[in-house]
Amino acid sequence: MVGEGDLLVGVLIRDATRVTDRTSTLLDVVFTNKEFLIIESGTVDNMLLDHQAVFRYVNLSRPKDKPKIVTYHNFNHLCIPDLEADLAGVPWDDILYLHDIDLKIEVFSRYLLQVFDVRALYSTCSLRREKKAFLGLQFEGGSKNLWKALNLLNVRGESGFEVPQTLRDPDEINRHFSSVFAP
Repeated sequence: MVGEGDLLVGVLIRDATRVTDRTSTLLDVVFTNKEFLIIESGTVDNMLLDHQAVFRYVNLSRPKDKPKIVTYHNFNHLCIPDLEADLAGVPWDDILYLHDIDLKIEVFSRYLLQVFDVRALYSTCSLRREKKAFLGLQFEGGSKNLWKALNLLNVRGESGFEVPQTLRDPDEINRHFSSVFAP
């Protein structure tokens, strides 16, 4: 390994890859800063080239994420009449007589959490993967209906699919949009 910090790299192939009667040369230099991902590397004799081919097997499997432990108030079995009764019993007037806004917020939060601690008990769960925003998009009727709609539009990757004549000439498409959106 040579270099410093993030620029620390290692050479995978150290032997000559082109050997003649008079010289030996390392032609294909392969560097990496993640040697732990390389399972195996080396050279292979190749009849088509005048030098040996270089190979490397890389471990591309992603390590599993550690589950994230989350604790939250569970409102699934919340009884609204009991919650309303508990909230009515909280001395909210005490907050009005406080002069410091930060103290008012702290007392309000404490009162509210006391009620939730009784009525909405804590639950703990582990999250393996957080939801990705772009995966959260839901199509009305599910993905099956989405594919049906795409098939009706002839938007698919079949080998026999042809681009319609009206869409083959980019200049014609530009002229069309220029005429539609012209001032």
